Amino acid sequence: MAKNSHDIEQMLEELDLGEMSSRLDELIRSPEGMDLTPLQLLREVVSVQHLKYSNEQFKRNLKLSRLVRQDALLENLKSGPHRVYNDNLVSQLRTLEFIADRKNVTVIGESNVGKTYFLRAFCVEACRHNYRTRFIDYIELMDELLIKRRKDLSAYNRRLKYYSRIQVLIIDDFAIERYDSEATIILYSLIKNREIQGRTTMVSTQYSPADWNVSLSGDSNTGAQADGIRSRLIENGYLVFIEKAK
Repeated sequence: MAKNSHDIEQMLEELDLGEMSSRLDELIRSPEGMDLTPLQLLREVVSVQHLKYSNEQFKRNLKLSRLVRQDALLENLKSGPHRVYNDNLVSQLRTLEFIADRKNVTVIGESNVGKTYFLRAFCVEACRHNYRTRFIDYIELMDELLIKRRKDLSAYNRRLKYYSRIQVLIIDDFAIERYDSEATIILYSLIKNREIQGRTTMVSTQYSPADWNVSLSGDSNTGAQADGIRSRLIENGYLVFIEKAK
């Protein structure tokens, strides 16, 4: 430690601010530090500690998101030889302002066109921006809630509340399997609760929203719930179409 900053560095160490302490010692000992104003010196010292905090928070968010493959990148979401996006819309979404604006995103495209990669990339970025995020497969989500509802209503209510409150819920392969009326009612409750709380929901699907009444359930009596799900996701959000390049 530098003699003239020894006491400050020691206090920083005791406060578990080791990066700040090391950077202060480095600057005090170097010609670079002599040319800095007090404000610049403070910014230099604080920024390294903040970077460590941000990186640790990002890792925690990714772990909590349950995202298995974490290699997807937003910069890869652009039209190319294999797929075509609405590049202007994707560029707008990349700012993540839609989360702050409490908007939803529905990604539509045929199988193997890159919908899951799209959602994974936004999951990583949402975690990087310190949004509490959860990535889950549609069938996994519905099976979990159905089983809990049938076995333990209290456990079901707690789990429904968890999924309702999380800041960004990302559901892959939405409506990939048809369920009965009970599941449709559960899904309607979840989407409705998320709308009330102003939470962002992102889904990927092979089906046009116009077909959700049929793809969500084989029960003709669930039309009202399917309409409610569709209107809440679509009318308060963005539609992203991904097409295979010809």
